[in-house]
Amino acid sequence: RGKSFRVQSIKNGSLFETYGRILGYVWVSESTTPSLESYNLLSFYIVKNGYARVSFIDRRNHKADDLKYKGIFYEEYLFNAQNYAKINKLNIFSE
Repeated sequence: RGKSFRVQSIKNGSLFETYGRILGYVWVSESTTPSLESYNLLSFYIVKNGYARVSFIDRRNHKADDLKYKGIFYEEYLFNAQNYAKINKLNIFSE
């Protein structure tokens, strides 16, 4: 079974951060013939399962304020996932 990946950059934003790492949102689809609607934000699943915390550094240069998924800003979408992991005491939130 195939997986498709897409990387979304921030329009008019830098492709690299301070230490030279590439910036982007990774989307994944399980579909063999993916449509845009079949992709899901990988960070959401990582955070929702309690494997990471949400962190946005240097918001002054962050141009993602207009990025939304299903009408919700990415930042809020990820914090919702983190709250889910905390409430359910998953992995790093287990204690």
